[in-house]
Amino acid sequence: MQCAHTLFFPTSFRLTPSQLLIYLMSNKTDQINFSINQLESLLGQLSLSKEPYNLTTSISNLISGLQSCKQALSAQNTERDAREHWWGLVTKAGEICATFAKTDNARGPIGSSGTIELAVDFLRLNTTNEYPSANVQCLRVLANLCIDNEQNRKRTLDSGGIEAILSNFNHKNNLEILRTASGTLLNAGLEYDPINIEILRLGGLESLVWILEPDNVLIKDIDSARTTVHFTARVILNLIGTDEGKKKFANAAALSSLINLLSYASSPEATEEDIDILEIVIEILEIVALENDEIQQIIVLQGLLIPLLDYLEYSKPPNENDQSLSKKYGEWKAVVLKIVVATTMTDSNMNVLFDNGVILDRFFQWLNIGSSRDDLQICAALSLGNLARNDAHCIKLVQEFNVVKPLIQALTSSAKNFKIQHAVVGLLKNLAIPVSNKAPIGSMGVIELVSPLLSQDTIQPIQVGVVGILKHLSVTNASNSKRIILGEHVPDIADSPKPLSRLLSVIQNTDDISVRSEGTRVLVNLIKNIWSQDCFSTLDRDLVFHLRSRLNTLEVVQPISKMITESKYPLLQNEGIIGLTLLVIDDSANLRGSNPSLEVLTNNQNDGSVANSQIPSSDSNPIPSSSTSLPSSSAPLIDFILAIIINNQEKYPDEMRINACGLLEKAVKTSNRSYKQYFRDHIPSSLSPLLDPSRVRPVSEMVKRDVENLLRDLDYMDSIIYANSDLL
Repeated sequence: MQCAHTLFFPTSFRLTPSQLLIYLMSNKTDQINFSINQLESLLGQLSLSKEPYNLTTSISNLISGLQSCKQALSAQNTERDAREHWWGLVTKAGEICATFAKTDNARGPIGSSGTIELAVDFLRLNTTNEYPSANVQCLRVLANLCIDNEQNRKRTLDSGGIEAILSNFNHKNNLEILRTASGTLLNAGLEYDPINIEILRLGGLESLVWILEPDNVLIKDIDSARTTVHFTARVILNLIGTDEGKKKFANAAALSSLINLLSYASSPEATEEDIDILEIVIEILEIVALENDEIQQIIVLQGLLIPLLDYLEYSKPPNENDQSLSKKYGEWKAVVLKIVVATTMTDSNMNVLFDNGVILDRFFQWLNIGSSRDDLQICAALSLGNLARNDAHCIKLVQEFNVVKPLIQALTSSAKNFKIQHAVVGLLKNLAIPVSNKAPIGSMGVIELVSPLLSQDTIQPIQVGVVGILKHLSVTNASNSKRIILGEHVPDIADSPKPLSRLLSVIQNTDDISVRSEGTRVLVNLIKNIWSQDCFSTLDRDLVFHLRSRLNTLEVVQPISKMITESKYPLLQNEGIIGLTLLVIDDSANLRGSNPSLEVLTNNQNDGSVANSQIPSSDSNPIPSSSTSLPSSSAPLIDFILAIIINNQEKYPDEMRINACGLLEKAVKTSNRSYKQYFRDHIPSSLSPLLDPSRVRPVSEMVKRDVENLLRDLDYMDSIIYANSDLL
């Protein structure tokens, strides 16, 4: 370390102030020149050494010499030759420091010596890029010192280094500076978000996005250009690892440049460097676009969806014999496919995309492309399913674009391709919702085509979708109900179960609550349709009674009963009550000698042999009218129905309680003497307290009226009236 010099003057020797200043400045210049000369000698010695130790032991002298260069370069009106000489020394020193900083154990001593702060200062002194080599070497110093060294990253940040580095992106014609600056930001911000946040704060993203655009840098088509873009893409990957980075990337320029780069890097002539860039681009897209509605909207409004579709359809690895690379391309396409599907799911994009004939035609073409490109079929079906989320779109897809035909073809040829099956079934489920679509879809054999998929009990989403199709197609449609029951297009042979049989099987065997409950709702739809008077205007009378006989069976009644006793949702319980009410009044059941609804209504739920059971004993305990809990799941169904009417939990609306009364009333009217006695022993003791005028929670007049009618059918009202008259 250099010591300060002390100046002595004879007492008889006196200088004026101006003379003293000139003397001091000349002395300081001599010191600077002396330090610079020492630096030049030191650099000559270090350039011959390959040991970091030699630099770390002489680092203080190096820093002193560089500080002298800094002072000299900061002075005004210096000769050009001198400035070039000094910048040359800075460049040489930077090169030596950057080289030694590649070694792990050298980064600490060099970084703590003041080298980082000096490198930043020299970048500020050379903002006009008059000496580009000096900037390159100073950037290299910062880049290498920041490798795996959080302290040096903090020094770079605290010294204002990020702003100094970003200023180098103004030199857009100097590829070497752009490459080195982007590499410096990459090393500095790797797993160190304070620097990434500072880059964003200073507006650095805009400069980085400019580099991504292929027409700006990659047009040079040289290796250093690709390296520059590769570094820049990785910097952006660091930036979007922050919440602020994700927000700032949601702009048209950034997305356009990124997707244009996707197209460039995935060309058939792609180099290894291009493929590396492609991988990063896909990763960026996955992070910013997969779950961001704002970015998905920008993709559509800026016309960027078509390049994504082109990538899916046309991109392929330069060497298709490279299995590892082909696998990567497949994985990258899967990411883009998800982004496309997610983009079509955004509500704000639905109408815009549906009205875009070019994109819609592209999806139609993909549906017809054949199983060799199942990825495109899947993308088209899922995307159209997202666009088919209102009746107008669904009706147009079915009745104008005739989209059901290619969907049938895709399902027919899909064999065990569960992904295609899931995508197609999901679209068909949406298309089946509008009333005017039910008949044409049903007439094309969709019911018979999808029902075998119910047997795939390991593919729960497909089962849910198929049940959804059957549910939608069976709403207020007798013809489709007939197809579900009889399987119109299914050969009548032993190994071809009817759709209804498959549905009952999956309801009975599945552990999935949604499949079981939605499947049971299909049964209720069938019952409503076939017991509707309108059914006779659509179907032959004898056929209607035949269909009723297929539905009024224990196999159908039991799951409906379970929906009432096991479901947490009053809506589903109410549907079950309505279905059983229609079944219990069916005359054909009594003609066959049994009434499954009565049997299930009065027998324990855990007894699977109801069909062979006797009418239950009348001495079983009725439900207490004061009970605040529902019966156990093994209790007779009647206990649940009574609990709904009593409504001690105040869970059920009056309309549902009235429906429950209606079920019991119809059951009483259709029952024989033994069943009626069972009802007499169970119903009055549970429901008569509802008629008590002193009841704390009064019953609505509608419910009270229906309870009275039910008790009257049991010949019980007279005894109540008689008892009340005694009290009077």
